[in-house]
Parts: sequence; C-alpha cells; structure tokens
Amino acid sequence: EEDAGALSSKATDKAGGDYGSGGSDEPNAKEARSIPCENAPLLCRASVPALCDLTASLLLYFGLVNLEASIWVMLRGSGVVYSAVLSWKLDTSHPLRNHPRLWWLLAAVVTGLILIGVASFLDTDVHREGGKPVSAVAKAIGIAFVMIGQMFSALQGVIEEAFQKTNKKAKIDSTTLTSLEGVIAAVVIVVVLAPIFYATGLEDSATSLQLIANSHHHNLAILVVGNVLLASVFGWCMVTIAGWHSAVHRSIASLARGFVVWMAELVLGHVSNHAHGERWTRHDYLQLIGWLVFFVAAMDYSRRVREIAKAEASEKKRLKEESA
Repeated sequence: EEDAGALSSKATDKAGGDYGSGGSDEPNAKEARSIPCENAPLLCRASVPALCDLTASLLLYFGLVNLEASIWVMLRGSGVVYSAVLSWKLDTSHPLRNHPRLWWLLAAVVTGLILIGVASFLDTDVHREGGKPVSAVAKAIGIAFVMIGQMFSALQGVIEEAFQKTNKKAKIDSTTLTSLEGVIAAVVIVVVLAPIFYATGLEDSATSLQLIANSHHHNLAILVVGNVLLASVFGWCMVTIAGWHSAVHRSIASLARGFVVWMAELVLGHVSNHAHGERWTRHDYLQLIGWLVFFVAAMDYSRRVREIAKAEASEKKRLKEESA
C-alpha cells in the first residue's frame, strides 16, 4: 500500500496541470504550487505582466522602424520558442519535458512563419519608405529589439498562465487580469512615457490629440475608440488562452491573427479592384504553404498535448484506485 501510495503521489506530480482541459476550477497539483509574489497585493501582481506587455510592445515597434515587415514577422516567431523554453524551465510537469516530439512540432510552427516572411520579402520591390536604405547597424539594433521584445512577451504569457493556474488564494481570473493590465499600462503611458516621448521629440502627443478632435465627423476618434475596444478583446482572449491551455498556445494564437489580416487584405483588394488591400502575387503560394505548415503543426501540437494530459490523468486515476 505504501508503494502504491508513492506511485500515486508521483503520478500526481507528473500529471501537474491539465493542459488543454478547458480551465477547470477544481484544484490540482499544478494549482497547488506556489508562484513568485503570490502574497503581494493584487495590483502589484498584475503590474508584472502589464509592464512585460508594455516593454514588449515598445521594443517590437522600435524594431519595426529599422526592419522590413517580412523580417519583423519572421522574428516574431521566436516568441513561440521563448514561451516553450520558459515553460520547460519553470514548470517541472510541462509536457515538453518528457515528449521531445512536441519540440519538432514547435520547430514546424516557426518554419511556417519563416516561409511567410520569405514570401513577403520576395514580393517587396522597395522595402523601406521612399527607398531609403537602412544601415547594417540599424538593422542589427532592430533585430535585437524584436528578439528582446519577444522574450518579454513570452514571459508575460508564462506569468499569466501561472496566475490563472495557481492556488485559490493567489489566483486571478482572466477578466480581472486583463482589466488591471490595461489600466496599469494606460497609467504608465500617460504619466511616464507620453511626457518623455514628447520632450525628446519621439512623439507629438499634443498634435495627435488635436488631429483626433478635429477630424471630419470625428472619424479618427471613432477609429481610436474602436481600436482600444478591439485590443481589449484581443488581450482578454490571449490571457484566457494562457489560462485554459498554456503560454505556448497563447504565442501561437497571437501569431495566427496575421492570417486573418492577410485574407482580409486579399478580399479588400479584390472587392476594390486593387485600389485598396493587396493583390495575389507570384510568391503568395509560398505564403499560403507557410500558413498551412503553421496551422497543421499548431493543431497537431495542441492535439498531442491534450492526449498527453488525458493519458496522465488516466494513469493518475488508475494508481489511486490501486492504492485504495
């Protein structure tokens, strides 16, 4: 009986959280583990992923200034790898620790993104506005910004996953976490970043607000409000995915929105007779292949993670029955 009990305890530790199970509210071994700052006030805990998100956004867009959009898209694929490595390093029960095939599927996801970036690069005649060249040093700085930004984005996803899967005392639901992240980021932007950018000439906030207020029929104001609302919904979806599944799933879902944008551009180009949007080019087939590889690998990864969780849960149940 003692041996059976030890095996049951080991299986419980190994099973950990139910990845891809749909966010059950029942406590399990993964939820019982402690996380950093779990005894800190709610606002302090929520400020950690909020600052990670803000830092990632700043670095990514600073990097985009010195890079072609195609290169930028490819580099963003590194977020999947960073999320996987952080999850593997910080979570002893993560499926990536005992199932090497999952790493190959993540490599296929990144390969699909590389194909997408290559297709965009081949179809770009002038990569910079006005054909202005960008120095190698500026490009290197841009690449470094994007890579570091993706590290912060991956860290944000891992922290959000931990906050939603920890014990009841420190647990934060997705709606509360998303709301607090948005409020904290807005306060930091208005109080800290906006004055700094205005003083250094990086951003003319006063002129921007004037243009929004004086736009025809307040079109710019409507677009800004709509963008804020859509960004809030998107943020909530990403936080929910991290809580229900994992930070790796969150990174994959975040990158998948590029496919929706591409399809919308193609449809808009066709409807407007190419006055807007984009037309199908000779290298778009490569981009389509890239998206197919991306989605097939991502769905296979998600399926295998669910199967692993079910198998570990069944083994855990069997050992408990034997110990009884």
